[in-house]
Amino acid sequence: MTRRRWAILAVAAALAGAAAVAFLVWRGPAEAPASGPMIGKRAPKIADNVEFWLNGQELELAGLEGRPLLLVFWHPLDKGGRSLAALPHVRGLADSLGPKGLLTLGCCVLDTPAEAEPILREHGITFLTALDCDADLHCDYRVDTIGTPYAYLIDGGAAIVWEGPPEKLTAHRIRRYLP
Repeated sequence: MTRRRWAILAVAAALAGAAAVAFLVWRGPAEAPASGPMIGKRAPKIADNVEFWLNGQELELAGLEGRPLLLVFWHPLDKGGRSLAALPHVRGLADSLGPKGLLTLGCCVLDTPAEAEPILREHGITFLTALDCDADLHCDYRVDTIGTPYAYLIDGGAAIVWEGPPEKLTAHRIRRYLP
């Protein structure tokens, strides 16, 4: 093969690579399909299993009024501090998509608001937070066996449409369910 043909092939390969990168940047990050045993099922009730509400008023699935809910289970003392490491991502989603219709509820197993409030202040958590002191809600959502942090995206009709570690949930996926 001549030098000229090699040069043409090299330029063509570079252009194809640049086009592929441009397409991926334009399209956004690839997402794994939603999977998990609760996908497509109606979300278990929330308000009946919460002992304390912080940063807002009681929330029930019937009150979603077509808005999606990001439900995040976390605990400040979980293994390796994974929950506290995930909270900035959750806070970012809540801050950026809340004005567009996303409701965010953090759920934690602590005994009293006095235990939770300093943690919320320290980490800048202003979204609605529920204390599930007896862990009933954690059991209903299987978090007692999965561990924290763990999140569910619930559509405006109270169906679970995504579940997994909160740091894997993207704004792109949530936007599909915004009013």
